[in-house]
Parts: sequence; C-alpha cells; structure tokens
Amino acid sequence: MELRGRTHPQDVIDILKLLQFEKTKRVYDTLIHVLGQISYKKGCFRYVINQLKIWENKDLYPLVQNEIIEIHGRYEKFSEFTQQEIIDVFAKEHAKPV
Repeated sequence: MELRGRTHPQDVIDILKLLQFEKTKRVYDTLIHVLGQISYKKGCFRYVINQLKIWENKDLYPLVQNEIIEIHGRYEKFSEFTQQEIIDVFAKEHAKPV
C-alpha cells in the first residue's frame, strides 16, 4: 500500500479512507504512518492533505500533520518539500479565518 501510494496515491487513498475510524491502535497508527510516507514523494503532499480535509474523521488530520512534518524532516533529502516548507503550509492553513 505504502509503496504504491508513493507513486499513485489516488490508487490507495480510498482504501485508506476506509480505515479512518479504525479502533485497533496498531492499524490506526499504521494508517497515520502510511499517509505520512505517501506525502513526501513528489506530487503527493497536496493530494494527501486535500483528501484528508474531506474525510469525516477530523481528529485524524492533526495526527497526520505531525507525522508529515516528522517524515519530511527525516527524509528531507528525498522529499519534494523541506520540513520548514511543510510547517509553513500548515501554519498558513491555521492562520486562515474560518
């Protein structure tokens, strides 16, 4: 799932969406991790966050944000964006008036 998602996120996002209310902690944590891993590849970050914004489980979004920030730091040499660019995107998002 993770590997396919890094090159074709649209192929796996609907399957991952089915797990958004998963009660098993290990599965839920893996979902967060996989979404973070998918996000660092070229062309995937915006797709992942835009999809998450329309998911029903709004509690998941900040958890995935943290994972995305961490992964972009860990894999900065391979990521489309730097960790700071990702932090800035999320900061701008929170600064927008509702």
